[in-house]
Amino acid sequence: MSDRFIKRSQLASVLKHERGIDISDSCVERWLRKGVRGKVLPCQFIGGCRYVTEADLTEFLEHKNRPAYQTNPMGEIVRAVRTKEKENKLTQIQRQEGVEQAAANLKQRGIDID
Repeated sequence: MSDRFIKRSQLASVLKHERGIDISDSCVERWLRKGVRGKVLPCQFIGGCRYVTEADLTEFLEHKNRPAYQTNPMGEIVRAVRTKEKENKLTQIQRQEGVEQAAANLKQRGIDID
């Protein structure tokens, strides 16, 4: 993949002609300012104009197009994990199982929590 710089004003037409993605200039602007699903399209200022590298664009589009929801092993539909920060969060069932296991351990040691 090349490190080609794409000028911000040409980004929508480049996406349309090279990748078949038909978006508006306002959508590109939103990607640069607010982002999608917590990820902002990075850009660099060069000579007073904003440019996006092709590598950054590809990474952003891959992130944007990941499924928002997935099915967990229990068959429940849950929000897909996107970052390491979210990977550490437990589901409600996992938290409840941990509480029950801790209560059983305390009871086994003769500690009454009721």
